Amino acid sequence: MDDKGPARRVAPVPRPADLVRFAGLWVALLDGEVVAAEPTSHTLALRLHDMDHHKRSQLVVEYVRPTGDSYIVGVG
Repeated sequence: MDDKGPARRVAPVPRPADLVRFAGLWVALLDGEVVAAEPTSHTLALRLHDMDHHKRSQLVVEYVRPTGDSYIVGVG
């Protein structure tokens, strides 16, 4: 066990209501607004590379799963 104590809890980021229009894309969110969207995480990373470091450190990056898309997590 780590001697640093319990892990710091981070509050969840609210999901913007209009995020559904970015279905199937990787997006970068800053203060609840989409600042970049690309079809792959690699192209998104390249696009964000030149962004100001302080601004980039505040981004939340996520894949917007299409609403009809489903998956199963299990053993095997």
